[in-house]
Amino acid sequence: MKKYLFIPIILSFLIAYVAIADHSWANYHWARTSNPFTLNFSNNTTSDWSEYLLTASDNWSVSSVLNTNIIIGSLKSSKCRAAKGKIEICSKRYGFNGWLGVTTIWTIGEHITKSTVEFNDTYFDLIEYDTPTWRRYLTCHEIGHTFGLAHRDEIFDNTNIGSCLDYTDDPDGIIKGQVTNLQPDQHDYEELEFIYSHLDTFSSIKQSFADQNYIADDWGKEIKRIGNQSVFEKKLNKDEKMITFVTWVK
Repeated sequence: MKKYLFIPIILSFLIAYVAIADHSWANYHWARTSNPFTLNFSNNTTSDWSEYLLTASDNWSVSSVLNTNIIIGSLKSSKCRAAKGKIEICSKRYGFNGWLGVTTIWTIGEHITKSTVEFNDTYFDLIEYDTPTWRRYLTCHEIGHTFGLAHRDEIFDNTNIGSCLDYTDDPDGIIKGQVTNLQPDQHDYEELEFIYSHLDTFSSIKQSFADQNYIADDWGKEIKRIGNQSVFEKKLNKDEKMITFVTWVK
């Protein structure tokens, strides 16, 4: 969990705000010069994912600091290739390799420059996962990471908190009679407001041609694993890193 430390002269209402905004992902964020800003989701998924991508886009756009826009994807290769300034979202039968979904961000310092999200249709063709509940939950969950959000609760047996960034094996709450984890909640929106409360002097949100091959088995070093979630990190050069969230099959 990220902890924020401030010098004593900071105003007390800001300290109170920080206390409730606590799941940013190592200060990673998109650079921009004004709020709200717009991120494009480039849709390279099969039709099975389109409605869930639209729902996730609508849900996250409730935030006061960002909007999301779905554009038609143009990737022609079998790889989910990242492009500067946007989020490429892909689905494919990647095989029985153990993962359901993968989100990767490329960063220079604390600034996100590009991102990819991938869904493994090999598993989502199975009865266990081929449901509106799992597709909606994972779409919301993985997209949340592309903004710089981390997990809210990493203990699967805990009661659902009502956020898609909460670990759960009961996304819609039906099994245990609890709230759903199918969408962002107010705390998620507050965290986005905190992450994007400052403005940058430049923007990392620019359209460009794909400039980075994304290799599914080259995530770098695993730096964290809890339950069926892992985080990997790979240093690409002096300034740039690639960080990957992986959701494994339970």
